[in-house]
Amino acid sequence: MKRKSLFFAMLAVAGMGPAVRADYVTTFSVPPYVLDESVVGIDGWENRFPAKDDKAAYAARVVALRWNDYKPGLMLRGGSLKRTNFGAKVGDKQKVTVQLAVNFAEGRSGKALRVIFWPATFGEIFFDQGPGGGLGYQGDGTGTKGQGTIVVPKEVIRVNSFYTFTVLLDYSQQTYDITVTGVKKDGAPFRYSAAGVAFEPSKSKAAKIDSLLIVGTGYLGALSVESLAPIPAKTLP
Repeated sequence: MKRKSLFFAMLAVAGMGPAVRADYVTTFSVPPYVLDESVVGIDGWENRFPAKDDKAAYAARVVALRWNDYKPGLMLRGGSLKRTNFGAKVGDKQKVTVQLAVNFAEGRSGKALRVIFWPATFGEIFFDQGPGGGLGYQGDGTGTKGQGTIVVPKEVIRVNSFYTFTVLLDYSQQTYDITVTGVKKDGAPFRYSAAGVAFEPSKSKAAKIDSLLIVGTGYLGALSVESLAPIPAKTLP
């Protein structure tokens, strides 16, 4: 028993496995956010372009989501936001997590929601509302219909339900792993994953995530950018 206990103690002290350090994390909780108020000017959020009128204040605001047990979330109604400075990265890996939900109207087409972590090593995460569309990633940044990989087809999407995109970025290998989880329209669990995907060619020398653009209509829940760094080994006395 003593040998087994000593073995596990050595593993704990040696720090095997990665350490996670939050470069940026938010659940749009209050404070610092205020319910039914714009996020612009709070926690680093800015309008992507200068506001033309007072309606901009309603384009991106924090609300209590009835369909998510009244937890706060960011509601976008034709919003166009940016956020910069995600802190200093530690190590060669980062984990990006974002929760997205949509509620679409028939008869529309094109990219209704676009989330672009910059440099766009894995393209943009998007919701394409057109025929054959759905939730996806690897969009080319133009918002053009048909560009990118659809992982949750429109006919399968459960509206007003969060889908979690998790992307593990490896800057030394210039690759990423992506996982998308949630539920289907019929309530069945949904999961998609792809591993070892190469960075987008034009972003092949990227070193870290340093900004974020959000454009369109939809909902955001938990959002984070985190460093994954090895824990330095410690020598037992």
